Amino acid sequence: MISSRGRLTLGDDHLQMVTLDWQESEDFNEFVNPETGERIHALCSKRGNVVFCAKKSEQRDALSKALESGVFDWPIPGTRNDRMTKLLFVTLTFDPGIMRRERAWASLRASEIPGCDAVTGVINNFEAGMRGIFGDLCKLICKEATSSGWLAPHLIFLLEESVRVRAYCGKDGSVTWRLVDRRILRRIGKDPSMRSFYSRNHSAAIAKTRYGSTDSSTCRGSSRAADTAATRTRLPTFSST
Repeated sequence: MISSRGRLTLGDDHLQMVTLDWQESEDFNEFVNPETGERIHALCSKRGNVVFCAKKSEQRDALSKALESGVFDWPIPGTRNDRMTKLLFVTLTFDPGIMRRERAWASLRASEIPGCDAVTGVINNFEAGMRGIFGDLCKLICKEATSSGWLAPHLIFLLEESVRVRAYCGKDGSVTWRLVDRRILRRIGKDPSMRSFYSRNHSAAIAKTRYGSTDSSTCRGSSRAADTAATRTRLPTFSST
């Protein structure tokens, strides 16, 4: 599909066909022993193939084992709706008004794309920001998209130190657990003043954040190009699982 500005989009039939052909093909890395000449071929990892699934299964199994072997949330004595937790569930969304869908997908890459000026490494920088706020942690990522093709990656963070959360009941009866520490809320840009700012002008509010954080100290050493990505990324909603 060609946009009104003459640019290719993710809806282009040819691009989709080439991508599917590449994904379904089997490519191998070749390893050669310089002393014996022995050659070993290893299947390359591609999203959805056996190697990719094995790697993801290892991450999933490690997290499942950790969940089965420990206690990750517990009630706070003297409170009815507050608990301490070491697990956070985060969903990242991107604003269509300030980032094209194709560039949003490109931003998930850890490395730069040759010949393309798209910002990359957004999730890695977001994780670095979270480490600056929450300390040591590990994560599990599920890169999903909406029906319209916009990505909405989900992340589970397992924290070294527990944080306080509070139960909130939605209009549909659903219950979510959300962070309540004002210091943390301020640093991730989810305190009452920033929420109000978002409701009035979300694009301007996004411009005040860096990888999900209003605390610039959590993202030291980031490049100017990487800083631009933060202004285009909505802050996530944090809730414990």
